[in-house]
Amino acid sequence: METYHLSLINDFKKHCRIMPNRNVLVVGCNQGVECELFRKEGATDITGIDVIPDVGSGYPHDSISYVCDTAHKMPFEDES
Repeated sequence: METYHLSLINDFKKHCRIMPNRNVLVVGCNQGVECELFRKEGATDITGIDVIPDVGSGYPHDSISYVCDTAHKMPFEDES
């Protein structure tokens, strides 16, 4: 994986713990590399959202779901 993505996850881990059985939402996930990194760190329910037609195509996994939509119109309930 690219150094940028690994440094992004490492920076995130400095401020937050990735806990099992928690939801992780990755806004602007592109083909899913960040979603895959969160999965490898122990997150068990990950959703990636992006406007590109092939959202998540690079990292399919049963515990990752991908949504093709904008951040302004996310199809999720508040606080979910």
